[in-house]
Amino acid sequence: MSDIRVNLDQMESSANDLMKAKAGMHDGLNNLDNKMNAIREMVSDRLRTDIEFFMAVKANLVKEFQELDRLKAELDEAVVDFRNAGSGGISKE
Repeated sequence: MSDIRVNLDQMESSANDLMKAKAGMHDGLNNLDNKMNAIREMVSDRLRTDIEFFMAVKANLVKEFQELDRLKAELDEAVVDFRNAGSGGISKE
C-alpha cells in the first residue's frame, strides 16, 4: 500500500512539475507574442516614415519637373524669337 502511496505522490509531483512547465511555456509564448507585436509596430512605423519621406520626395520632383517644363517653354519661345530675328522676321516681343 505504501508503494502505491509513493507512486501517487510521485505522479502528483510530476503532474505539478508539468503544470509549472506549461505555465512557463505559456508565459514564454506571451512574451514572444509581445515582442513580435512590438517588432511589427516598429516596422509599421518605419514603413510609414519611409512612405511619408518618399511621398515628399515625389512632391518635390513633381515641382522640379513643372519648373523644367516652364523653362523648356521659355527656351522654345526664345529659340523661335532668335530664328525670327535672324531671318528678318518679326519677333513676338
